[in-house]
Amino acid sequence: DEEMLEEGKTIPMMDTEGNRLLGSVVDVKDDVVSMDSNNPLAGE
Repeated sequence: DEEMLEEGKTIPMMDTEGNRLLGSVVDVKDDVVSMDSNNPLAGE
């Protein structure tokens, strides 16, 4: 759903082993979406 693919939004994802995780949309360009699955407090 393209509405979910906006910078800053958090969306549910699934890895290749079926584990569920949340990811933040970092960048959207044409047919490439960059995601960040780190905890929002990582690095603080």
